[in-house]
Amino acid sequence: MSVINIKDIQIRNVTNSMSLFISNMQDKATNDMHKSWGSDVWVIKKQKIKFTKLSEEHFHNEKMNSDFIDFAKAYITHEYPFESNRVEIVIATLRCVEYILIKTHSCANICLVNYTILDEIISFIKNRYSNNYAYVIGRELKGICSFLFKNKLTYKNIAGWKSPIRFKQDYFLDDKEKHNKKIPNEEIIYIFADIFSQELTDKRDIFTTSVVALLMSAPSRISEVLSLSIDCVFTNTTQKGNEKWGLRFWAGKGYGGDIKWIPSVMAPVTQKAIDRVRRLTNKPRTFAKLMELNFEAFHKQTRFSRYSESKLLTTVQVCEVLLNESISEKEGVKLLKRLSIKSHDNIYSLRTLWQELQSRLPDGFPWYNKKKNIKFSDLLFLFFKDSLHLNKSDNIIELYTPHTSSFYSDTYYQEKRKNIFERHEYQNGNKQSFHFHSHQIRHLLNTIAQRNGMTEYEVAKWSGRASIKQNRVYNHVSEEEIIEKYESLKRAATNYTVSENITVRNPVSRESFLSVSHGAVHKTEFGYCIHDYAISPCEKFRDCLNCSEQICIKGSLDSLTRLKERLSETNELIETTMKDTNENDRQIDKDRWLNFHLKIKERLQELISILESKEVPEGSFVRLSNKSYSHLSRIYNAEKLLNNKKEIIHVKKIN
Repeated sequence: MSVINIKDIQIRNVTNSMSLFISNMQDKATNDMHKSWGSDVWVIKKQKIKFTKLSEEHFHNEKMNSDFIDFAKAYITHEYPFESNRVEIVIATLRCVEYILIKTHSCANICLVNYTILDEIISFIKNRYSNNYAYVIGRELKGICSFLFKNKLTYKNIAGWKSPIRFKQDYFLDDKEKHNKKIPNEEIIYIFADIFSQELTDKRDIFTTSVVALLMSAPSRISEVLSLSIDCVFTNTTQKGNEKWGLRFWAGKGYGGDIKWIPSVMAPVTQKAIDRVRRLTNKPRTFAKLMELNFEAFHKQTRFSRYSESKLLTTVQVCEVLLNESISEKEGVKLLKRLSIKSHDNIYSLRTLWQELQSRLPDGFPWYNKKKNIKFSDLLFLFFKDSLHLNKSDNIIELYTPHTSSFYSDTYYQEKRKNIFERHEYQNGNKQSFHFHSHQIRHLLNTIAQRNGMTEYEVAKWSGRASIKQNRVYNHVSEEEIIEKYESLKRAATNYTVSENITVRNPVSRESFLSVSHGAVHKTEFGYCIHDYAISPCEKFRDCLNCSEQICIKGSLDSLTRLKERLSETNELIETTMKDTNENDRQIDKDRWLNFHLKIKERLQELISILESKEVPEGSFVRLSNKSYSHLSRIYNAEKLLNNKKEIIHVKKIN
């Protein structure tokens, strides 16, 4: 009889799963991403990824261990395409994992990761990095753990592990100067509005002002605006027949996709900005659509079908293919040199030219973001390379998606380059750029929303924010404004009752305070209960009408209706009992029952009369006092009676 070692089988299965995963990702990296598996440096979306060890120095130059580097490359390949700013965090996390594995096991086998290793990593990054950077690494580490467990690539079950590091952010600004820096200067907003209102022809002017206009349409991050799709506009008709405009956004920081509604006054401005950018980027999108085709479909296009697939083309013919128009040979040579294409006759056939164009496409093409289902051909802000350059003409065979730096380079002061303010002869007293950041507009719109009474949930949803707590960062309503509004509402209100989110109340007695100042409450049949269960259990269980901790609200029709129904039922029960009971056969139990319900009837009548009284204002809290028994008092009295009987038993009678 043979003995099977379960642990050996588990190790063999995990090893086989890891080998298969690395093999599949190697094929994907080589064939789809066109990356050299043996290289220690990859470039993805113009970002350099170095598969090197953690180092105390700023530069990481030592190659990762041989038993870890293949997994690191495979994991990067598996996660591709991802947000560009995530690449740095993924590599930093992998380096930390490798460092702790080597320190603990003298090898870097990722399959050895367990709870002990994970705790060591957390301890290490907490000592090495700032809290918020360590939090980001911990979050990425959680993703790696989930991936390893899901694909059965570890010997231990680590699916339930979570990073203990929490994000710390100062949600409150107590410095008035800091608040002011978060809001854009009013003069700058007017400058952008003035430039936008002109008939613009310069591509940089159209790009910069259109971005600002879209930022002013709804509180957004600039990265969200730059990733808008061509069909981002959404319209809907309200019940009153009014048309409302919105923008389809993919919000940052994990919120997901949603529609951000545009204030009616901004709708024409938003439409104008989108129309300008559409006209400006129509040709790049057409080119992107063309490059999505395989060669056979490409060749069938009317403008290319007249050229043979393998016949070599002249310089003029190559230019005709690229421009869809005829130009002279001299102009053609100049154009091809500009595009870095060989400018001689009989170099390219239609197929080899198509292959050359395909090689110039950005990484991941046709997907700009596959997880969000956005193609390059669907982007609103899709340009040709060098479209926004000062001196260069468009590179019509290379696509370009502007980044935040593209926007800021046209708003910051530079000695050798005029920004948008200088081009339109705007400058501050120091002849330098105005202080402006795109995120200030997001702060501005949030503050305006707070000033005008939007709820916290509405502000968070409009901003595409995952957590309502983050609203605090964007609220820059000053203390002076709050006091001024308070005073104006107080003067306009009757009896200090203000309807706009702020309620001013006169001083109240302790008894009244206890009726409204409470923590958690629960709804009852006739109102709601304010009993504090942290102090004691309910002393009037199922007897709310006799409880002084039940509050009824004047104006609640449902509660009043239920009280009247209860009174009617109580009256019927009392009448039936009185009718069927004679003086001779009355029992003590019936007396107790009758006395109890007579008190209930009295309380119901008193409560209904108060709730129907015209002298009691709507919304008033009504609570009846009660000195009757409770379950606690009954126990106390019973114990007292028992003790008294014991004392009587031990009393010695003396004659």
